[in-house]
Amino acid sequence: RYGLSIGVIAATIMFIWGGFIYLVGSSGMASISKGKDIMSDAIIGLILLFSANLILRTLNPSLTIMRSLSVMDIKTELLDNYVPEGPMGGGAVIGGDSASGDFVPVQQVPKPEIAKAIIEGSKLAGVDPCIMLAICEHETGLRSIWNGYLAKRPKSSAIAFGACQVIAKNLRSDNPIVQMAKQLFPDFPAVNSGGLSRPDQLKIGDWLLSNPKGGAFVGAMIFKAGLRTTAGNELTAIAAYGAGAGSMQSWRRANNCSPTPGAKASDSSANDLASACVPHVVAIPKLGAPPGGCPEDKYVCADAKADASAQFTGHCSDGRKCYAMVTDSFVKYVLGAYPKMKSTYQCDQK
Repeated sequence: RYGLSIGVIAATIMFIWGGFIYLVGSSGMASISKGKDIMSDAIIGLILLFSANLILRTLNPSLTIMRSLSVMDIKTELLDNYVPEGPMGGGAVIGGDSASGDFVPVQQVPKPEIAKAIIEGSKLAGVDPCIMLAICEHETGLRSIWNGYLAKRPKSSAIAFGACQVIAKNLRSDNPIVQMAKQLFPDFPAVNSGGLSRPDQLKIGDWLLSNPKGGAFVGAMIFKAGLRTTAGNELTAIAAYGAGAGSMQSWRRANNCSPTPGAKASDSSANDLASACVPHVVAIPKLGAPPGGCPEDKYVCADAKADASAQFTGHCSDGRKCYAMVTDSFVKYVLGAYPKMKSTYQCDQK
């Protein structure tokens, strides 16, 4: 902060001292030359000091003061959760959705092409492609479908779309992930910034179904957002992708659990779930009889079992119905699929 002032004072003192030597040494050429050199050095140093300050201020004013740079970050947005149906699932439908209308099958893209698109989309997001491949393998078996497709439920009743099962209603235009997606994929549908209408959700759903690379990018960014809430623990972030970041955060706070920072899926096994704060079952706060998620039971939905629609439901301690995600089996599946994806699709290559 005071560097410029100190430099000016030092240059002034040098100039005065050089002038003094010049005056008192008028009888000797060596003294006169020395005085001139000191005054010249003072002026040149002052010019260099002001020039450097001007350049730094032009680039970034923060560079001229002794403090850490202020770097903007995207605020984490907790997205709604979705319980995946898995590669052999029966078509999960969140409570309140109904299967109505006619089922129209879609022509499937070959798995190698889907895998390639997921790898490319994950790399755009800066996420380990093998993790996203393993997650999407669990969600859909690397098929570009909507939730309920395997049970022949119509697209009109779906909430999640694409190989990685991204929830369409989360993708409002004011969502930072959507804003980044629009820059990379100009054909992303134009939608409202508020709550999305059903037609808007289906427009996004069609985009996710037809653009596996874009869908993988969005899914990977959702995973990355969850990773920022888990101290960089990839196992906890995998659980958050399935159960929702908000659900996992509520459980961790209630149970006073902090995940081991920086744990990598590539180096982990099922034995690491406890240190990653991955419970067997986590209740979903946004669903169920209020207050949702059984907060009095530390967000544990007891006796959770899959119903006819493959949605896990159970009960709080007072008998209220709750919705849940069996998180440990989801994370175990992804960890087990990780090396298979690596060997099959070489997703670890740069």
